[in-house]
Amino acid sequence: MNEKGMIIRCAVYTRVSTDDQAKGDYNSLKSQRDMCGHAIALHGAEGWVETHYFEDPGYSGKDMARPGMQALMLEIEAGNVDVVVTYKIDRITRNIGDFYQLWQRLEKKGVDFVSATQQFDTSTPAGKLMLNMLLSFGQFERELTAERVSHKMLERAKKGKWNGGPVPEGYTNNSVSKRLEIDPDHASTIKRVFQLTEKLGSPTEVAKILNAEGITTMARVRHTKDGGEKIVGGKRYIGDRVTRIVTNPLYKGVIFHEGNEYDGEHKGIVSTRLWESANKALAKKDGPVQKPSKLRANKHEQILKGILRCGHCGHLLTPKPSGKKDKDGNPYLYYVCNDVNKAGKAAACKLRNLPARQVEEFIVGIIGEMGRHPDVIDAAMASSNESKGKSVRSLKSKIRGLDKRHRDVSEKLKTCLELAKKEGADHVSAELLAEADEIAKEKHEIEAEREKLRIEVDFHDRVVTDKKIIADALLRFEQVFDTRSPDEQMALINLVVKKISVRRIDPGKEQLNAEFGSYAMKMRTSAFQIKIEFFAEDLFSGTYENGLKSSYLHRNGDPYGTRTRVLARRFPRTFLD
Repeated sequence: MNEKGMIIRCAVYTRVSTDDQAKGDYNSLKSQRDMCGHAIALHGAEGWVETHYFEDPGYSGKDMARPGMQALMLEIEAGNVDVVVTYKIDRITRNIGDFYQLWQRLEKKGVDFVSATQQFDTSTPAGKLMLNMLLSFGQFERELTAERVSHKMLERAKKGKWNGGPVPEGYTNNSVSKRLEIDPDHASTIKRVFQLTEKLGSPTEVAKILNAEGITTMARVRHTKDGGEKIVGGKRYIGDRVTRIVTNPLYKGVIFHEGNEYDGEHKGIVSTRLWESANKALAKKDGPVQKPSKLRANKHEQILKGILRCGHCGHLLTPKPSGKKDKDGNPYLYYVCNDVNKAGKAAACKLRNLPARQVEEFIVGIIGEMGRHPDVIDAAMASSNESKGKSVRSLKSKIRGLDKRHRDVSEKLKTCLELAKKEGADHVSAELLAEADEIAKEKHEIEAEREKLRIEVDFHDRVVTDKKIIADALLRFEQVFDTRSPDEQMALINLVVKKISVRRIDPGKEQLNAEFGSYAMKMRTSAFQIKIEFFAEDLFSGTYENGLKSSYLHRNGDPYGTRTRVLARRFPRTFLD
């Protein structure tokens, strides 16, 4: 456990393909697990503990369909893992697209990813930057693929060919000609949908009539990935389904692609006149049909997503809009405890939700104030670099010693094997081979020890690199923050802040601890204690102790002190009065 009594649950994943197994013991599952264990041990002070182990012996990294990987994903989805540790990224997958999808799932669950022998650790600022670079390449690759697919779909559309997907109701897909063909048993229903819509204009009323007549949607058999079969369709009509049918240009015999219509090689079920008449009636009754817009990845633009947790139950707080809207028509935004999201009113959580903008402004104000003291940050950086430099020099000296031992042992092994091969030396070959085996084991042990030392050097280098990144982010924070997009603002905060926990408090009954990173604030009628866990806390604690004598970051024994009055002038609705 770390000094705060928390265990960080680490899941180790190892994999070897048949080719890897042929390369010898150094690439074995045991060796990979040993290196991952060493990487976890370096984070021991932070509470990292190996709690899960998954392996896939003899499996390729070409896709994610492996039993060990699937078992790992189940534990992640269940919320039982905090960090995934692997020997190298290619142990997880050799496909950047697969890794991107994996990271999306990890990020959703608040899980970090560490590659033991590469400087890749998303629990650190440097690792987050490296991840962003990697995913940028992945995004570029996906955009190129999408562009190629889009071009191919356009060429097919121009030829009148259907571009695939679920077969439209009223048609069948000829597996030989690859063309849509009218299904006479269901085409009459589709035509009736258009005729009723032309007459009534209301998709809801059309659905009621169809249901009263006992007409159901078209039933089909679909094949599942595991080789089974699943019946879909055969259900009651609803208004939305009627709307989707009536607004689909395919039913008048055309292919619609990127805003343009092309004559289709399939026959239409309804005439162009009936299609247009039904759509005019639909638009007249309900207004123009709105196409769904593409939402941004951070769709509610809440910049603390993934790092904000409930201080009562430990669950993540996830972005969620309320049903109420402001004067501009935008929904009020909240961070809601996942326990409440799952259990609703039955949830025992005391926090439940937080107004998003107020808590975001508070965190931004804290970080921005710290960045106003470059002298303290520079002094902390110099002290940290000197301390870490001594540690790294010692480790590199040990590595040089192991390099020399490795060269000597390799030469000794080479000589031993050459002697064993000499003609006429049959009576000593067995002894020499046995000796060669012992030397080979010694060589492997040296390699393993050297690899562990390199992991330690990388670890210390990352600490220094992280602090440089954090210091730069701090010094530029106020200057650039307001000009960034919400996603960029979120990335900037993630370089500085590791985790934030919030709990509801009663200031009249609770005595708040005077500790760095702990703050009190008031939102509306409730008071809260916010604990911010920073990366490289010595940079922040130095700023907190020495650089802010007259600011709002005084020790937090009095939540109603100077600090809150200063902030109240900047954000009057956010902080304690």
